[in-house]
Amino acid sequence: MTANVLNFVDQCGVDGDNKVHLNGTIIIDSDSMTANKVKNSIIANDVTYYNADAAIDISGIALIQQGSGISGLTLAAPEEGVLCNIKITSLTGGSSVVTTAAGVTFDGINNTATFSSLDSELLLGYKTATQWAIVTNVSVSMSSV
Repeated sequence: MTANVLNFVDQCGVDGDNKVHLNGTIIIDSDSMTANKVKNSIIANDVTYYNADAAIDISGIALIQQGSGISGLTLAAPEEGVLCNIKITSLTGGSSVVTTAAGVTFDGINNTATFSSLDSELLLGYKTATQWAIVTNVSVSMSSV
């Protein structure tokens, strides 16, 4: 079904909330984008700072700032459209470890990433619902634990 998007957008305030509600899949020049993929693409540039054990946001920039390292960082399964950049910006000793959720891997094998030096970094994207795609790996050791 093809809809008159211009007409739909002109009438977006019909329910009084002045928002356009899109569900399902949007196709732009033969490229399909689910509503979830669009949402994740929009929020992919949020910056969050971590200095203690925490669940890292799956979309955005995670800056790890911990003098002696953090061992309890976790990362959930990827979703379509996400980019997750994890980088160490402060580290005076030890290492910081990120472990994926149960059944999820960084590369099909490894579920643990160890950041042992300042400026070590992982840039991750969506590959499947249970596997991240490693786009860039700067001095991060990968292992299966």
